[in-house]
Amino acid sequence: MNFRSLIFIIALLSILNNCFLLTDTGIVIADDSNFRSVLDREGSEYSLVYFYRDGCIHCSNFKPTYNQLSELYSDTNLQLVHVDAKINRNIQNSIQIKSFPTIMLYDQNVHRFKWTYKGDRSIYDLVNFLEKHTKISPKLPEKTVIRVNDLSEYKSIIDENSKSSKGLIITFTAPWLQDWDSDLNTYEKLSKKFGDKLKFVVIDGTSEESSDLTSLFKISHFPTFIYKENIKDENFIILENFKGINEEILEAIISKKIGHNFESLEALKVAKLEGNVENEKERRKYGISYEEKPSERNFDDDELFKRLREL
Repeated sequence: MNFRSLIFIIALLSILNNCFLLTDTGIVIADDSNFRSVLDREGSEYSLVYFYRDGCIHCSNFKPTYNQLSELYSDTNLQLVHVDAKINRNIQNSIQIKSFPTIMLYDQNVHRFKWTYKGDRSIYDLVNFLEKHTKISPKLPEKTVIRVNDLSEYKSIIDENSKSSKGLIITFTAPWLQDWDSDLNTYEKLSKKFGDKLKFVVIDGTSEESSDLTSLFKISHFPTFIYKENIKDENFIILENFKGINEEILEAIISKKIGHNFESLEALKVAKLEGNVENEKERRKYGISYEEKPSERNFDDDELFKRLREL
């Protein structure tokens, strides 16, 4: 064997050593035969390893989140790995995996697992965990939801899109509602999926600047969703007492299966005065958790709505 052939074989072996099976979202598939090689592969300073077992309902629920996490950290020094610990018993026994899913972070600098993730299995909390321990930032998608602060900004959106055929969905939220200000929340994902049909707006209904808007739409719960089939129309649908939104809920709002339809803001004001805005039936149908119905209030003064942010 000549020197050139030897160099070629060494280079080929080096390439093969760094070639592992990947899922369609770029997650490395590890097993008993290649586990250590995967963890110590060149170019991956850290490895987040997800140990799962087929048939585990919690693992099935977590899988979409892990796939999304992989996309956020592609082409970084952090690789995402998954292991079917049920069939790879050597790995399970050596690391002593006792429950599923188990998520651990491997540090190649010290060649060991340094952290086991114990937090909520949300994309938001996982990103915070990884940034804290690896200092590697995810490649966040561009924000598409419009943040509106006050009445003048809201009116500008209406004026700028007066000739648009798109609809509009507005969400009044509050700082204590989890993940609503995250780049990775469900509302952002819906905005990207339905962006060709709708403009998405979010408003912090507790801020001083937004008090005129909370008064305009008589906001008394967070979050409250308002849908306009056409941005320039005066009529709209309002949905309140829902704590969250997903694709099913959004499509139900758009198709007018849930929520209350009002021809104008004046009609909403009258309904609020009469206490006729209820969503209990819709909440139960779609299985969304919600806060208890607030006590009866007298809504004969618009200033009350402006003070709701102080409650």
